[in-house]
Amino acid sequence: MESVLFELKGVNGQIFVYGEKVVIERKGALGFLSQGMAGSKTIPMKAIQSIQFKEGNAFFNGFIQLGILGGREKQNGVFNATQDENTVMIRASQNELAQKIVKYIENRIYDKAEPEIKTVNTTSPADEVLKLKQLLDAQILTKEEFEKKKKELLGL
Repeated sequence: MESVLFELKGVNGQIFVYGEKVVIERKGALGFLSQGMAGSKTIPMKAIQSIQFKEGNAFFNGFIQLGILGGREKQNGVFNATQDENTVMIRASQNELAQKIVKYIENRIYDKAEPEIKTVNTTSPADEVLKLKQLLDAQILTKEEFEKKKKELLGL
């Protein structure tokens, strides 16, 4: 079982961050009022396209809002964010933990956005034999070493 990396108990729900997924749970009165009987929602990391963060302060709650593939996030600030199923409201005292969660998820988004560079060996056995021939001609290899390696390369 995968262990929780971050756990934040927000105002209208909880957010649990794992290595490969984020789980949003709705518990408590405010969670019920804003999301009804929504229950928990699991979002694979690979489905998260963006993350929005607004810090809480002494007067207003902040939020973490996940943008997912095919999702329709509520726009225009905190009030609309309270109605979004991919948003967890936070208190000012939770800003530090929320920032760590946001940074972790951003890094995961950027990691998947960068194409993986793979090196492919484009030299053929014939190219390798030519290189060996140059080493033989320069008297770096003996005739026996050249013949042995040539047979290995050509599968003889």
